[in-house]
Amino acid sequence: MIDKVTKKIVGSLDWRPEKQPYMMITTPEVPGYITENTVVGGKTVTPDDCDREYTVEYKVNEQPSTNEQKVIVSYVDFDDENREIVADTLTGQANMLVDYDPKKTIGELEKQGYTLVENGYNPIGEVQFFSNNDDYVPTFNVTMKHRIGQVDADHPSDKVDKNEYVNEVSFFVNYEGAGSDTPADNVQKARWSRGLTVDLVTGEVFADGQYTTGWQVDRENYDDVPVPVVAGYHADKKVVAGGKVTKESVTKKVAYTANGHIIPVDADGNSCDIKTTAPYNPAKDLEVTYKPKKTEDTWVIPVGQKTEKAKAEKPKQEQTTTPEKKEESKPGESINDLYSTEIPLKAIAQTGYHVVFNGFDGDGQIQKFNSNDLMTQVFTVGLSKLAKSETKAKAPEKQSDVDLDAVREATINNKDTAAMALDIAATIISLIGVIGKENK
Repeated sequence: MIDKVTKKIVGSLDWRPEKQPYMMITTPEVPGYITENTVVGGKTVTPDDCDREYTVEYKVNEQPSTNEQKVIVSYVDFDDENREIVADTLTGQANMLVDYDPKKTIGELEKQGYTLVENGYNPIGEVQFFSNNDDYVPTFNVTMKHRIGQVDADHPSDKVDKNEYVNEVSFFVNYEGAGSDTPADNVQKARWSRGLTVDLVTGEVFADGQYTTGWQVDRENYDDVPVPVVAGYHADKKVVAGGKVTKESVTKKVAYTANGHIIPVDADGNSCDIKTTAPYNPAKDLEVTYKPKKTEDTWVIPVGQKTEKAKAEKPKQEQTTTPEKKEESKPGESINDLYSTEIPLKAIAQTGYHVVFNGFDGDGQIQKFNSNDLMTQVFTVGLSKLAKSETKAKAPEKQSDVDLDAVREATINNKDTAAMALDIAATIISLIGVIGKENK
């Protein structure tokens, strides 16, 4: 390094390259003369010892020959200290024209990653002749060197592992658990690629070469995958999130589980051959026991239906009413803040019925929205008609006999729920009015 102002040397770097060979030189043929040095040079030198000098001596050919003569064309690797790659040995009559063209061999070597440095046989298309001395074999050197080239997805090389410049990754969604109905895997692909600077003969990769680039990918993110619906099964997730593409393949699993059922059985444990899905846990079978009751003990009253005229019928066996109230909210939030059975049950009690069980908010139960998007939560309230001996008064004969004002005065936080509950009560009161007329 030189100071540009003072022109003095202020520092230095190491010599590059540390060593290198000279090219091999073919000794020219001189008619009527021979030499012992058919080729000179080609030695490897260092910066501290780089000068070489050779003297080639000729002597008269005192023993001309008419025997078959030889010529050697040697192809050498300049980057490997002039190591011979391949050689062609030619034969022919003394003093006759050598019928040979190195283009074919040069072409084959270029396909292997070499490039031509010097054609020492016929650089300008000249012709060569066989000698006429049995102890003298003319040798011609064709010098090749390694080509430094680009290797990438568009320029592959069998000298470099493809994984060094192309990395194909996949995003697998694997489905399992639904037997023969299990969907096939969903597969998305992405490809990482980069450019390399490579010695096309040896396959050596140069870290900071002219063709070197960083890794790049053909897509940034995988798509989200909706989980297919399979009849009779439920999955452990609704959507598989795609996410960012990385250099590693990713596998996500989706498990299907067969839907469970509510299995009604009688008091002796015998199945009633009726099955339905358990709403709060679709993977689990739920056993429900039905006990026989007297025909007159149970009366079914639909709750939450508006009718101008209703007729109550006494069924042959105990049944339960299943009011269904659909509310949309977030998982974990309280359903009791949106709905209460208090008002409907007050109105129903005045008709001579009592609650057998309250599957919604009986005994202070707190119900919350679950996280199952596939099933609607259903809660059931069972009613039974009181025996005559337990009934102190008949069902009111007039709609006005029902304490509707008391119903209105009941406390409910949600205005919409209060209006709905009052509407249910009014419907039941209308129903009671119809029943009263029939009892007359």
